[in-house]
Amino acid sequence: MPAQEVLVDANSVDQYGEVATQTFVDVRVALQKLVDDVATVKYEGENALQFKREAGQMAVQFANGIKNDMVSMTQSVNAATTSILQSLGGRDVSIRIDNTAVEPKPVTAGQDGVVSVVYSSLEALAEATKASFDAVAERLEFHKGALIGTTWQGNAKERAKTAVTSLTSNATGNCQTAQQKMTTFINDQISGTSAADGQ
Repeated sequence: MPAQEVLVDANSVDQYGEVATQTFVDVRVALQKLVDDVATVKYEGENALQFKREAGQMAVQFANGIKNDMVSMTQSVNAATTSILQSLGGRDVSIRIDNTAVEPKPVTAGQDGVVSVVYSSLEALAEATKASFDAVAERLEFHKGALIGTTWQGNAKERAKTAVTSLTSNATGNCQTAQQKMTTFINDQISGTSAADGQ
């Protein structure tokens, strides 16, 4: 059934595009910081190497997934609103997401034959992990609100609202899962080493 009113404010869509662009910049910065923090935590040995590799790769893959989702979302919004504007004689809109990727950091096991861990460094990493993923979830929620708040009415808008709600929910759930996985590993390593050291 056709919507009773179809309306697009190109200026409002442009403003959403600016929010979408900044959102991904903020997400990328938060996840790049996490990758950097993982690479530099004071933790050496084969367990440390495996953890640093896996945690770094997880953050990079997570960032790439969000980037791809946001590019797809903004392209859909761009196409839908431009089509409506053109059909009514309005101007085009253009939304583009910065494609800069999160860069993995090289990691090593440390000095040959030496294993070590600084508990406070791992504990700080657990806190930094939470802060990074909380920042990502907050920015994605803000992005969702910006899209829903655009001056745009019609069936295409309703589809966009459904899509951005799903994207945000899935990404937020993945944030929580990734954070829990990293925090569990950190806590297990600390408790295991503490027990082995007789603490």
